[in-house]
Amino acid sequence: MVAVAVIAGFAYLAWTNRASPAGGPEQAQAAPKEPEMSPQLRALVERAQASPQDADAWAELGRAQIVVRRFAEAAEALGKATQLREGDAQLWVDHASATGAAQGERMSGAPEASVQRALALDPKHPNALAMAGLAASERGDTAAATRYWKQALDVAPAGSPLVESLQLALTAAAAGAGVQEAGAPSSNAVEPLLVVDLSVDKSVKDKVKPGDALFLEVRLADRPGVLVAMARRTVVDGGAMELRLDDSHSVDASYRLSSAEPVVVHARISRAGLGMPEPGDLIGESRATPAKGRTSVSIDKVRR
Repeated sequence: MVAVAVIAGFAYLAWTNRASPAGGPEQAQAAPKEPEMSPQLRALVERAQASPQDADAWAELGRAQIVVRRFAEAAEALGKATQLREGDAQLWVDHASATGAAQGERMSGAPEASVQRALALDPKHPNALAMAGLAASERGDTAAATRYWKQALDVAPAGSPLVESLQLALTAAAAGAGVQEAGAPSSNAVEPLLVVDLSVDKSVKDKVKPGDALFLEVRLADRPGVLVAMARRTVVDGGAMELRLDDSHSVDASYRLSSAEPVVVHARISRAGLGMPEPGDLIGESRATPAKGRTSVSIDKVRR
């Protein structure tokens, strides 16, 4: 299974990532688990109870309950909202968010069913796609999870928190499932765009062992948060190697390696083989370089 720790919380993020009422996601992370109901929340409860056929009232109540981490109650309120307005994809996403959070941030069962209802209404809903990927990863279907997350990345708002989370999830999926190795020939024998000469500095060379996992990430030089391409390879012979990257290593079909300029190549060796960086990993990076050509990376630091 893909490392769930990397992507746990997508259900909650799917709600907080979108536009929301004042006092919503920014306050949600700091909201105390307060047993007492606030006057504002009580007013929303009374409004919904007084207008049981008002989908907006139940939706607003459910979203407010998510903010204060009353997930089970939020799921109930949003469930009523979806019954009243079955054709609203966002309501189904909100319901999946609440039900998933209520059962310990797990997507199996009702949350996944709600996600699929959302996708049936809006196949390009970024949060629904992200959550569908999480559900697939919980089943151990890394290929399906990766497919959903790449689709979500294609349509997610640029610069949103969801984009970064999707990139991390894809990195974890690559670590768990094994992406095409850099330098491995593709079925179409694509000419490499970027050739990376990797070396390991003598100061850390004794820490490198055969069989360690090497992760390469290519990021935009002026926007390091944007992951363009990635690859994984197994370390042999002390870590020195030549790696060849092409568009098949791109993580976003709408923004390929061939269209990225300039980039920085980040290399990381992990003894544990984890997609997420850990203390003790060996790291290095290139200078800013064109995405087409040749560059070098020296792994010379230990991640603290």
